[in-house]
Amino acid sequence: MATVAPHQAKVGDKISQADLVKLLQDPNRPREENGEQVLAQETAAEKEDTDKGPTKEDLQRQRNYRYPLSLSESFPATIIFKVIKIDGVDHFETAGIKKLYNQAKEVLGFADKESESVADQNVDQDTKAKIVADSNEKPKELVSYENNTGGEEMGRITLPLQNRLSYSDVANYDPNATVGILGGLGEDLALGRNPFEGANQGGSLTTAAGALAAQALAKVAAAGVGFGAGAAASKLGGGIVGGLVGGSLGEGLGTAAQSATRVATAPNYRTMFQNVSIRAPFVFDFKLVPSSSEEMYEIKNIVKMFREELYPEKITAGASGVPIAYKFPNLFEIEVRNRFGSNPGFKIQRCYLREVQTTFNENFGMMADGNFNSVTLSLSFVEIVALDKQKVSDGGY
Repeated sequence: MATVAPHQAKVGDKISQADLVKLLQDPNRPREENGEQVLAQETAAEKEDTDKGPTKEDLQRQRNYRYPLSLSESFPATIIFKVIKIDGVDHFETAGIKKLYNQAKEVLGFADKESESVADQNVDQDTKAKIVADSNEKPKELVSYENNTGGEEMGRITLPLQNRLSYSDVANYDPNATVGILGGLGEDLALGRNPFEGANQGGSLTTAAGALAAQALAKVAAAGVGFGAGAAASKLGGGIVGGLVGGSLGEGLGTAAQSATRVATAPNYRTMFQNVSIRAPFVFDFKLVPSSSEEMYEIKNIVKMFREELYPEKITAGASGVPIAYKFPNLFEIEVRNRFGSNPGFKIQRCYLREVQTTFNENFGMMADGNFNSVTLSLSFVEIVALDKQKVSDGGY
């Protein structure tokens, strides 16, 4: 059946999707029976969408809890925990796997071509272009080395700062790194000095060189003996026999030569820098004692939010619910503020929450509404990246 213009439509006529949108958006549209039916259907559809309510993510974005409920900006010091969601790169899309997957479905006859073509007809060119652009757009910010910006806030918790706020900066060194003889001489060469200048006073260098050479010759001689023993016992696995004989003799003759010359190789130990540890843990302890049922409800929401954000989101296969992978948990931004809105200590980089300990009713007793009368909360965080000198000097971390 051919489509007709919206102002000419009657009951039973077919109206294109584009014309239907124009009709509904026209404030001066004719109040014909067909138009009124369409308007009623559209109104019912909008009401149905409204009745569905906000999504789970919408509710998470609205989370804004505090303890105590009377906590204000004039409090001497507060600590704010912001939940930050960062989406990872969709390699399924960027690597072209999704395109190949869709092509394979079409070749095998699994693609719903009819429904796809109908949906395609109902989308104008501008909308198609926007969908393509959005699908190709990379996330604006990933978990980078700087990790100071990006992501979406998914709720926050504000609490009074407790007495203790500890920072742990740790650099790791190897105190037993050996540079040996050549390494020790190389240090002098690198500094432009003659490593042998004045070294043979009293013949000490000659004595040491002779002693070390004797030890080396003893080990070489032992290796030759081991080779001969291996050849003689070739029918019994000469390589193994020779290795055992040569190793034992080498150690014995080398030690004997060292004992006789009374000279040992200097290992030239140095303390060598290796790396820096990621700052952890950041531990925060809170004693939450509700003064009302409303405050206890707020405390429960705070505990639930921390526990929920510690865990990853599972990625399932099919309707079975069996997890095949996990999405990283959300990050936390931790801000310490005094009554003037500034941080009197060091800044904290973005963190993962790695441990939540909850203790109910540390002091026995129950509230009138049946709830516990206290909650002790212990949180442990770890920064997501190591620090360097520039971040400390320029960033205040």
